[in-house]
Amino acid sequence: MLNRNGRTLRKPLKAFSRLTLRALLLVIATTATSGSARASETDTVNQPLKIAELASLEWLPYIGSGLEQSGYVYQLAKRAFAASGYELRVTYYPWARALHLARKGQVNGLFPEYYSESRENEFVFSSPFPSGPVSLFKRSGSQPEFKTDPRQNQEQALRELSQYRFGVVRGYVNTKALDNADFLRREEARSDELNLRKLQFGRVDLVAIDPYVAQYLLSTTLSKSTVKLERMQPALERKTLHIAFSRRAENHQELLTAFNAGLKSLRDSGELEALLREYAFDELANELLADQAAENSSGSSD
Repeated sequence: MLNRNGRTLRKPLKAFSRLTLRALLLVIATTATSGSARASETDTVNQPLKIAELASLEWLPYIGSGLEQSGYVYQLAKRAFAASGYELRVTYYPWARALHLARKGQVNGLFPEYYSESRENEFVFSSPFPSGPVSLFKRSGSQPEFKTDPRQNQEQALRELSQYRFGVVRGYVNTKALDNADFLRREEARSDELNLRKLQFGRVDLVAIDPYVAQYLLSTTLSKSTVKLERMQPALERKTLHIAFSRRAENHQELLTAFNAGLKSLRDSGELEALLREYAFDELANELLADQAAENSSGSSD
């Protein structure tokens, strides 16, 4: 472009060059940002998923593949782990098999389990969560009766029942006194259901079982039997449930910390109480509230 003197005008060209340069820089910046975002997405996708792999049993109504959303205990564990960034994967086995796999470290642990001092060399136990007690069931109208209150002296109460046959599940922790009672005639079965069937058929006289489990089985799979069973009062022992993490699992301490943190969050937020009530464990929910009130009272007095 020429002026009146025939000289070339350079300003419009310079302006055009500046505009072109800005546009080019904007394209480069946009491309870099987009590439960075894609890289970030790829990194997120490629991050290894944190998994808690546990063995369990069909222990209705607490946990089971046929229950709604697999039951209260499953949902509790799933939510507690999720709060710490873990996905829960559960495989169901007969309890003795689940215990064997956990002992070998072929799974991260097993649940739900009662605490047992005798198993601390193999497992680390999580913080507790609610469960029913261990009770004795008998045929309605049959002879076994407590002469001694088991809450006061469980060993003596069991000694006074030593003439009877006890049904227990292979691999279960019951109570320390019952598990160590070598003076009792104990017969092992593969499951709670088989134990109750043996009780109905008169092959054992007493069965150690959680009353929620007994009531569920008696109202479902065992409901057709004409033999009535009843719970002896009082219960042998109030219990809590735990996840037992295998000491052979390399990340057992990490999993323990993750679950305990998530469980505390569920407890503090009220979600644990709501979960218990959702699955009709109202008595356990009330016990949970009473325990929390006692803890708060004890803390404030300190």
